[in-house]
Amino acid sequence: METYDVEQRIAQLEAELGELRAARPKAERPRALPTPERRRRWSTVLALSLFATSLPVATWLHIGAREEATQAARKSEQRHERNLQLAAYRQERTMRFVDAALDEDASVAEREVALRFLAEELGDKSLVRKWARKQLKRVKVEPAASSSPCDGRRNWHP
Repeated sequence: METYDVEQRIAQLEAELGELRAARPKAERPRALPTPERRRRWSTVLALSLFATSLPVATWLHIGAREEATQAARKSEQRHERNLQLAAYRQERTMRFVDAALDEDASVAEREVALRFLAEELGDKSLVRKWARKQLKRVKVEPAASSSPCDGRRNWHP
């Protein structure tokens, strides 16, 4: 009986050995592991795609900033032009009153109106204002707001 058990055990071990020698299925991987050069290639592609998409955006932003700067410069230029026109108008108006104040052929009333304008409306540091006040004192006429030849909108008429 012992021999039977031994032979049976030998057959069992040979069967197990045959199973172990048989081809086994290999473990499946979900994907191949990336190699360093593959990673480098993908990072290059990614960097180029980011650059390619950012270039139009950067151009658009640059054009927008340039348009804003151009618009601000144009607005500043218009403001300065308006200020120059206003200064030229004021200079012309002041010179008309200076001419009227110095005109010896003009009536006393016209000269008085011109002197009052020059005495009341010019800035504190103006030499013409000082001269006009001196002339008004010499003529013994005080600059008064009630008898001002102004029409209410600071538009003086010589």
